[in-house]
Amino acid sequence: MPETRFSDRVSSLKIEVEFSDPMTSAVPFRSNFYYKQVVDLRRVAEIDAILHLNAKKTGTHKIQIIEAGRKCQGQIADTIAEIVDEHPDLLGVSRVDSCADIVDGPSVCWIAQSVRARFAQWQAEVGTVQLRDETGRTIDWSEMGKREVQTMYLGKRPNCFRVYDKMAERFHVWKIEKRRHEQLAAQIVIDKATEGTPQVRYTPQPFAAHEVEAFRVLKRRKELLCSGRFYLPFPDFSTWFAAQCVGPMTNVVQMRLPGQEEPEQLNLVPQIPKVLTRVERQMAAGRVPPQIDTFEKLFSKQAIEFNPFERLDFSSFAGQTQVDMDGYSAVEFAAGLQFKQWLQEGWTYQQLYAYWNRNRNAKAIAEKFAPFVAAANPAREATISSADLYERYRDSVSRQLAA
Repeated sequence: MPETRFSDRVSSLKIEVEFSDPMTSAVPFRSNFYYKQVVDLRRVAEIDAILHLNAKKTGTHKIQIIEAGRKCQGQIADTIAEIVDEHPDLLGVSRVDSCADIVDGPSVCWIAQSVRARFAQWQAEVGTVQLRDETGRTIDWSEMGKREVQTMYLGKRPNCFRVYDKMAERFHVWKIEKRRHEQLAAQIVIDKATEGTPQVRYTPQPFAAHEVEAFRVLKRRKELLCSGRFYLPFPDFSTWFAAQCVGPMTNVVQMRLPGQEEPEQLNLVPQIPKVLTRVERQMAAGRVPPQIDTFEKLFSKQAIEFNPFERLDFSSFAGQTQVDMDGYSAVEFAAGLQFKQWLQEGWTYQQLYAYWNRNRNAKAIAEKFAPFVAAANPAREATISSADLYERYRDSVSRQLAA
């Protein structure tokens, strides 16, 4: 709300950015398409949030909690209390991202061929293309290729369903964090090497200022980066990922003993999942359901009872690899084979259902040709349903409320 009372520390920052230019302001901020000022409070106030001020259309403000999915209710409330001078339960919620994690289950590609969102008329897929020769080496071009869908959107933002490879997303973040850590570690090595007055072997004189500055430039050299990695190592991906899995994601990583041959060693080794698919529903722009439209409701029994995935319909799979020809005419059987081929060539179930629904009778067609859809699926053994997603969501919210 425009009349929101901010805390004293944030109020001074707000006044500074509202009457300053981004190029000359003492407080770093930027603007975007929706808000006039966007301030990263982690940089200026050590608060784990981003403050969006003065919406261009409504004049309202927004608080974006960083890594809210890994925090419990008390942590989020404490963060909000550092920003506003009001009780957090009285504040409205402008955006909610509800999610469910599928551990070692269907991949994004499987879900793309299996699910549709009711009333959604727009879809996008983001993936990678890997081209390799017969020996497995990566090449610029080949007739042999493998297309992996890593992200799928159903509906348009800010109100949409999003399905993506969570392991790939975490691995990308890990590489960024590792690169940043190694740069800082290299800087620490340089600072340690240049502190004091080091002596030259044959000239007992301290380094000149320009020589010290020239030495600092070497921080980007490979040997200094290697020194930083040696003295201040960054954890490997498995260890880093296990440390990130807190709150609702505590069930993702399982800890196992390294082996019975060393019974005296009790250190547990993180065992990360091979496949981790996240299904999210993003709700914003005035379309947050009334069951969870305030901070108080967001951490209540209503949040557990709310089903964010009720609009997702999965195709009914029988699991068989062979299709019984007796139940189909020649034309129907040929049509079913064509539908199967389309799915194998990259069509999604959302696109196929839209094709069936041209005459508003897609439900009957989907039931009739479900075996063909099942036969086209690349992983018939691992299936998921809307009810399964809801149960995973309930478990995740329950862990966050209990934390």
